[in-house]
Amino acid sequence: MRKNKKKLAVEWLDEHFGEVDLDDLVVFRHIFPLWMRVDVQAAILDFFSRKPDHKFFGCRIAETEGEFRFPNLLEDGDGAIAVGPPVYTMLDLGDGEPVQTQLRGLWLDEQDGLRYGVLYETTIEHWNAEFRVELAVPQGDQGRQFALAFIDQLILVGRRADTFKGRILIPGSNVPEGILIKGSVDFKRVPLTTVVKEDVILDQQTADLFESNTMGFIAQVDALSKLGFSARKGVLLYGPPGTGKTLLLRYLVGQLQGWTRFILTPDSFGLISQIMEAARWMSPSLIMIEDVDLIAENREFAGQTHPSLLNCLLNEMDGLTPDAQVLFILTTNRPDVLEPALASRPGRIDQAIEVGLPADDERRHLLGHFAKSVPVSEEVIARVSQRTSAASPAFLKELVRRSIQKMLEARATTLDFKFFQGALHNMVEGGGKVGAQLIGAKGIGFV
Repeated sequence: MRKNKKKLAVEWLDEHFGEVDLDDLVVFRHIFPLWMRVDVQAAILDFFSRKPDHKFFGCRIAETEGEFRFPNLLEDGDGAIAVGPPVYTMLDLGDGEPVQTQLRGLWLDEQDGLRYGVLYETTIEHWNAEFRVELAVPQGDQGRQFALAFIDQLILVGRRADTFKGRILIPGSNVPEGILIKGSVDFKRVPLTTVVKEDVILDQQTADLFESNTMGFIAQVDALSKLGFSARKGVLLYGPPGTGKTLLLRYLVGQLQGWTRFILTPDSFGLISQIMEAARWMSPSLIMIEDVDLIAENREFAGQTHPSLLNCLLNEMDGLTPDAQVLFILTTNRPDVLEPALASRPGRIDQAIEVGLPADDERRHLLGHFAKSVPVSEEVIARVSQRTSAASPAFLKELVRRSIQKMLEARATTLDFKFFQGALHNMVEGGGKVGAQLIGAKGIGFV
């Protein structure tokens, strides 16, 4: 049997505000970036958990009933919004720790004789994504001051970003289709994949230059700021595919504990302006943009494909205040096509570092490092290195793997030169000219 109780939101509001005419209420509204919703919702729940006399409602919203806003809640008759059970959803943060969130909620309470209402709603639709909080209060200074203070506190909580600050983040959008509007950016936390310094094998000059412009800069950034210099920096890593640019980024990510580290891929380039805004709140921040040439082609080239994204990137890098602790690391395999306004202007890119093909000493080191789990002689390592002078680290790693596979197939216990010969033959010649080019084997071979 159904209980006889009020079912419409307007009825509850009318009873709660008593003698105050609902049409005379004042509504204060703030729209938060979508990524703030976990922290802001937690703050609202914590606030009302200390107020035992409050009333909470879910609401049933049909497509024909309009939006979940206080003006809509005041509708009576056919357009009235009914109260209902709260709807919860588990939000995947990306690291195996889903968080329970509410789709929408309405709280009614009183403080120091002031009656007020609070609602929030997360809207994720094909054309819109936002997280909205509203306060309804009677007219007058008391209500206004309470509402503004309440919202200001939520803004501080949102910008503190406890859920995401100091983590490794991949940005994305929860809008399935359509235009990505302000507020649609969201983040997932990524577990740290450890890369130790021994895994990063570079010539000493490149290693020193990278260290000086990343960890060295960070170590002195506070002192530089006090002397009036900018706390932001841009570094461009360039070189052929497979030379270790991504490995360098992964190493740096592991070193910057306490920093918020944003990993941008081509899928998230359209969200750059919103990511930059988040990076300012979550600083110190590291922003990594791989394959930046996909959006930063020279504007003089015919058919430049993403001029608006390039302009957005340039404007956002310029728009950071000098005291914003943000380190940009950009990578490209094609430095020759980059827009000069990005690549040739200090203040955006302050240092370009070539991560080139390894020389003989680095190749020997790499081959020994990759083959460290099996017995292999220095003589074999030297012979293989001499004959792979055009090889990238990625190619050498695959060469070692295939050579060990052949060793295992032969039931041998030592990685002899003949296994490298067989593996290289398959890699270079097995797929023909196209296959060799695809795996970076062009120009490599035993002579």
